[in-house]
Amino acid sequence: MNGQITRVALLGVFLFAAALYMPIIGVAASFFIPLIFVYFRTLMGRKLGAVLLVATMLVLIPVVGGVGFNLFYFFEYALLGFFLGEFLEWGLSIEKTLGFAVVGTIVTGVLIMLMYSASKDASLWDLTLQYLTANLELTIALYRKLGVPAENIRPIIDSKEVIVRTFLFVIPSIWCVVAIVAAWINILAGRKLLVANGFYFPDFGPLNRWKAPDKLIWMLIVSGVMLAIPVTAFKFTGLNGVIVILTIYFIQGIAIVSFFFEKKGFPIMLRVFFYLMLLNHAVLFLVIGLGLFDLWANFRKLDVEV
Repeated sequence: MNGQITRVALLGVFLFAAALYMPIIGVAASFFIPLIFVYFRTLMGRKLGAVLLVATMLVLIPVVGGVGFNLFYFFEYALLGFFLGEFLEWGLSIEKTLGFAVVGTIVTGVLIMLMYSASKDASLWDLTLQYLTANLELTIALYRKLGVPAENIRPIIDSKEVIVRTFLFVIPSIWCVVAIVAAWINILAGRKLLVANGFYFPDFGPLNRWKAPDKLIWMLIVSGVMLAIPVTAFKFTGLNGVIVILTIYFIQGIAIVSFFFEKKGFPIMLRVFFYLMLLNHAVLFLVIGLGLFDLWANFRKLDVEV
């Protein structure tokens, strides 16, 4: 057990270091930070798990340059892992476990950010705008350092203000999407880690047979209608709603693909190649389409399969 604790702790150090000092790989590494806190929340219990979370953030304060958005970035991933560990113990359904963890993380994050903005005597909108602008400038500097041709960087520089304000418009849904995808990934990874170490893990059944509630399609339709109304508040709500709901159908699409990979016995390398292809927008939207149209097509024939 001590050896396993050491390995998980070292994995946590690596993930935090990668997220801090490896800009591209770090984004992917960040998605697995919750796994560390799922494990230690399960191992240590609620109180000691919370102490570990707070202690980790205190250690990170000087590393990330003080209290601010960078610290908040890591806090949200760590908090998501803590909440996942909490709700996994409750033996809820996969939807409730993921949903409660995501909502708990986002609500807590919003409250903390509001308190942070109040302490700075500035609006959360302005602080977020400043943060996004600074990060876009860092991205441009990184492109230059990597030797990206100036003509490829110029359109980004010329459209910097538009890019930042567009991203600001959809940041609520981006926040939700990251939390949902990270929660799903860490539930899958957490099952292997916790079961291998003899901890309790709810029996969610084969997750490649999971499907979204049928009523979700009506939420997508309503969000689409709101998006078409020429009023900023409706467009804001509709666009963010569409992005979040399509993410849920994306997860269903991935479940469908995984189901057929398993059924047909596809080799591991081919599966990995396909998942890497999700970086291509065409493949990404194809998977979303699979999840969406599964409502009518029932690709996996779940209602007739024994």
